[in-house]
Amino acid sequence: FKLDGSIMVKGRDIGTQPMFRNCKSLFSATVYDRCIEAGFVNSQSEDWDFILANDIKTVFRKQAANEGLFYIHPAYGTVSRYGLLPQASSMDSVGVLCRDLTSGIDVLNIISGEDKNDPFTGKTLRYESQSGGTVTVLGNRYLNVLHTVFRIISCGEFCGNTTRYDGVKYGCRAENISNINDLYTRARTEGLDFDFKECILLGCVVQSEQHYYSIYDKALRIRRLICDCYAELLAETDVLVMPVNENTLALPLLGGFSAVTCRIDGKPVQFICRKGNENKMFGLFGDSMSVSGFCGSDDFGGDTSD
Repeated sequence: FKLDGSIMVKGRDIGTQPMFRNCKSLFSATVYDRCIEAGFVNSQSEDWDFILANDIKTVFRKQAANEGLFYIHPAYGTVSRYGLLPQASSMDSVGVLCRDLTSGIDVLNIISGEDKNDPFTGKTLRYESQSGGTVTVLGNRYLNVLHTVFRIISCGEFCGNTTRYDGVKYGCRAENISNINDLYTRARTEGLDFDFKECILLGCVVQSEQHYYSIYDKALRIRRLICDCYAELLAETDVLVMPVNENTLALPLLGGFSAVTCRIDGKPVQFICRKGNENKMFGLFGDSMSVSGFCGSDDFGGDTSD
């Protein structure tokens, strides 16, 4: 198996940003330890059976949709985040990119479950494929604002999580600096890539004194309405299969509900399900289909409606 750069392994470099050059992790992520204990080998080559990743930027789910792979993205609290570099804390979750659904479910069973190092994890559930059910057409009145809300909240949280990367307490220090302001500026300019800095700048704007209540706080309130809407829909059904805007290649995780992009007959689709109903979602598709699956779980407060 392989890991993306946000999952730490003891003795290895942290992350992929130049800022972390020569920064070694002092411990390993829980998901890594569980895979090793299960007998898997962490490969440094191009050969792999599955990849563990925190797919905030939707890279892996797009790869799954385009290359006939499977990406299972557990919702918040299903898999321990201990040893995961924080990005958007309320949306971070380690997922599984795999070649077939059966092996992906097996890996999910290994890495999921309670972890004393992550108080938000819950009890272990056993995942398996189940089939059967009835299809009903439902509507969601918030689809047009999902991506905007995701962008605002994720960048705001991302900005807060990266304040430590200053070249003083954490990360590589710039050379030949003239003063403290020069140190901060150059450490971030030289140590972080464009996407990283873009998220930080957007996060600074939405959480600034001028825009906090008009943008960030409003996005949090809309997220609550979105969660309430999903709670209403999931009171009537077990699994939602939803078309996604063609221009939005990934519908984000909002308020503990997971999103997925996949292509069946060329159309992107999203799956959302209640805790304990992941198995019904898995049973909708066989290994011969190109699909990415995202399964839901308990939310921040333990209540699915959150």
